Amino acid sequence: MKKILKCTALVALVLGMGLTACDSKSKSGGGKKADYPLYSSKDHANKIGAQLKVEVLGFSDKVMDVTKGEFAGNTTLKELHFGKMVNIAEEAFKGCTSLERIHMSQTVDVINDYAFEGCIALKSLDGDIRTIGLGAFKGCTALDSVRTRDNIYWVREGAFEGCTNLKSVLMGMTLSKYEDGAFKDCPNIEEISVPSAWRRHMFNEYKDMKNLKKVYLLVMEHYAFPADSKAFPAEQVDLYVPDNLIAQYKQDASWARFKSILPLSQSAYYKADGWSK
Repeated sequence: MKKILKCTALVALVLGMGLTACDSKSKSGGGKKADYPLYSSKDHANKIGAQLKVEVLGFSDKVMDVTKGEFAGNTTLKELHFGKMVNIAEEAFKGCTSLERIHMSQTVDVINDYAFEGCIALKSLDGDIRTIGLGAFKGCTALDSVRTRDNIYWVREGAFEGCTNLKSVLMGMTLSKYEDGAFKDCPNIEEISVPSAWRRHMFNEYKDMKNLKKVYLLVMEHYAFPADSKAFPAEQVDLYVPDNLIAQYKQDASWARFKSILPLSQSAYYKADGWSK
């Protein structure tokens, strides 16, 4: 009887749109009880996402992918809760213009090409993501911060193109494939991390970031500032480097253009993100 009542309440929440959250046993992302309706395997099979009239939505543990365009153009959704996701496919949430928040309780393997393009109300991205596809967040003009954990591997071309309000980008140290133009037309970035595997290239990639103030150099060794990156606005930037390398960077004349060179342990994110010394 309790289960029946719970199903009835959830159906009422979605205004008769057929969402069958009971298939998930009221769990999403690691088995926690959800206080919002869940998108079930049956809903997924019927691909009803674009028609749903709910503001907050989670995903059943049985739903580990979102198909191409499955929620595209849904203008009601404001908040999404993901558990373990293998693939958020191309254009899955494209044009969801009311979407403001994305919560990720577990790893999302792939956010594919143009998956959230044009989600103009999305304010932040914070989660454990392995790959971010071509134009995945293109034109998300309200997006102001991006955080990824230490499973991040690949960020594709144009992933955040046209995110004109973006100010803070902190990628995990594991990032190793970083394509040109990932942050094209993002002129207002103020702080950004530079993973070790992409340390030489990025200073050319971000030479047009006129508001840049802080760079977090997530490297394992000392290296000379790239000679072909003279256009990088180093004079206005505070450079944070691993504590055990601080002396080498300060003594190296090739880094002297930076406003200051500081230890990573003094950054606001050192403890929170567990960056290694």
